[in-house]
Amino acid sequence: MRWRSLVGGLLVSALGNGCDSGPDCSFEHVVEEEISGHALRDCGSPAGSPFGQPSDLAPWHDAHDCAVTSSSSHQPFVVRWLVPGVEGATKYAVVGRLSGGVWSLAQFIENFNPDGTTRPTIEFRCAALGDQGDCADLTRTLCLTCGQGTLVGSCGE
Repeated sequence: MRWRSLVGGLLVSALGNGCDSGPDCSFEHVVEEEISGHALRDCGSPAGSPFGQPSDLAPWHDAHDCAVTSSSSHQPFVVRWLVPGVEGATKYAVVGRLSGGVWSLAQFIENFNPDGTTRPTIEFRCAALGDQGDCADLTRTLCLTCGQGTLVGSCGE
C-alpha cells in the first residue's frame, strides 16, 4: 500500500480529489489490511439514510456500545458505519487491537461522491476512544471520537 504523508501542504492535496483507484486504496482493503491476522470482535456495520434518521436505531446503539465496551477492556474490535448524504457518502471504521502486547486504536474515513469517485482513505491513530454517550449524532458519528487523534496518512500516490 502506498501512503502519503500529510505534512503541511500535502493535507490539502490529500483531502482533494484523486485517490489511486487501484484496489489497494479502497476503504475496504485499507481496513482489511489493518485487521488482517487479528481475532477481532465485529461490532457491526450500521448504515444511515440520506433522508433522515433510520426508523430502527438499535443497530447503531449496539455498534456504539460494543465499541465502547471493547475499547475500555482492550478487547480487539472493529466497527464500520456508513453515512449517506444527498451529495455522496462517508464510510467510517474504528479498529482497536493488540499488537505485540500494545493496545492501539485507529480510525479510517473515506468520502465518496455520487459519480462514484472517491477521496483518499484517511487514517488517524487515537490515544483513546471517546464516548459521547447519548449524543444527537448517533447516525453520523456513532457518538464516538478519536481522542487525541493523530493524522497518520492517506492512501494514494
